[in-house]
Amino acid sequence: MDARGWGMAGGEDDPGQDPCERLDRLLGEAMGLVQATKHYLERRPAGAMPALGELGHLCELGRVTNRLGQVVGWLLRRKAELAGAGPAAAAIEDDPHCLRQPSLAELPPALSALLDASAVLYGRTVRLAEAGERRQDIVH
Repeated sequence: MDARGWGMAGGEDDPGQDPCERLDRLLGEAMGLVQATKHYLERRPAGAMPALGELGHLCELGRVTNRLGQVVGWLLRRKAELAGAGPAAAAIEDDPHCLRQPSLAELPPALSALLDASAVLYGRTVRLAEAGERRQDIVH
């Protein structure tokens, strides 16, 4: 677990690891980031209108939630597929918008950390999905 308590290993995934264990670990990391994002949002005053300079920050927060939603959705579909309880998981899109980092000069440190961690997790999930597709192409 890292200093923020997100459970992020921060490294690459072990290709020799059991696929279900890898998915469980990534899902745990993703849910840790979901919780951290929730706590970040809870610090904002309820119903408050964003300040003039804060709109860009809120857009970047939307990028974090988009990344996490795509990652969690793909991981859950893949787990269901491996358990025989669902159809094949559609590929997670390698969406350049999701991977693009903000161009804002000043971001709150907590938001910057969420952006970085969610980008790393999103990239790892895309690579995992691509590796799974290559293996399926070989088998079929």
